[in-house]
Amino acid sequence: MTSINDKEQEQVTQGVLQSSYRNTHAVNLKKASPAIQQTTIEYLNNHCQDLVIAQRLTPDKAEKPLKNGSFFLTNYIGKAEPGFLVFLPKQYPTFVRFHLSKREREHTKGQPLVYIMRMRTSNVVNEGSVFVAALDVNSHLMILEDVYIWRNQNIFQTDSFSKRRLIMKEFVEKHWIPDSRLLGGIVTEVSQPKPLASFKTLIENKESHRVDFVPEMAGRRRFYMLVNETKGALSTSDGYYGRVVNPQPVVIPQPVVEARAVKVPLLPDVYELFDNNNKSLGNAAIQQLELSKKLKEIKDTIWVTISYNEDFKRYEITGLKI
Repeated sequence: MTSINDKEQEQVTQGVLQSSYRNTHAVNLKKASPAIQQTTIEYLNNHCQDLVIAQRLTPDKAEKPLKNGSFFLTNYIGKAEPGFLVFLPKQYPTFVRFHLSKREREHTKGQPLVYIMRMRTSNVVNEGSVFVAALDVNSHLMILEDVYIWRNQNIFQTDSFSKRRLIMKEFVEKHWIPDSRLLGGIVTEVSQPKPLASFKTLIENKESHRVDFVPEMAGRRRFYMLVNETKGALSTSDGYYGRVVNPQPVVIPQPVVEARAVKVPLLPDVYELFDNNNKSLGNAAIQQLELSKKLKEIKDTIWVTISYNEDFKRYEITGLKI
């Protein structure tokens, strides 16, 4: 393991975030020793409540899971595979992938793949941290997407995706020096999630083979959809290697348009919103005086129409449900 010294810390602060060196040869990852594999897997089992990063969606069944709440999009190009990037004391970082192809499962006898990833990080990160990262050994690229465990705290269960992104920003600025030479030629980047409205643009990119829908709400598993794939050519046991023939039409549902509103005590004109499954959508304030008066007159359950504000990343009450 390599720690950050003062000079390297200054480089991070100044925004030197990517090494100019890039290996043009195939990347051969080093498998972790049995002891490191055992320590890493035990840590994940003890600290992560869910080791499934994403649940697959098909276009015909996408509407119901995606209609509630806010989602961000990440897309995969080439053969990038998502897994866990794990930092623990007294050992090198490891990349762990549980979702394997049939051939990989036969080779590992059902065990996850665990590889050594040499990285320059601070001791703060090495206290115990778990990131979600996508690794493409053919393109020599690793993309940091999310952080689930930070300093032994499961922030995936407690913090929204936006708040976890702030932790990733802290990691980039204070606790990590990118060094592709140390990683054997793999360049590391940080993902840039896009709003749900960008879905059509992403699937029009013929190199995209998978799009992930990342929930803003804490503790919710992301979904993924294979795009630009040959119909019938892929199954969940085949990995993620579909290629373009004819893209399947996909209709992405709109966010929730109605909700039950419950008055928040002590806050004037503020209501907590709940969807049809009684899941909280967050608080919303009333902006219209006339609408505020109408809601105050209702003594029974209040159902309202709502719209999602992308700028403020929250719902707004637009009227009473008729």
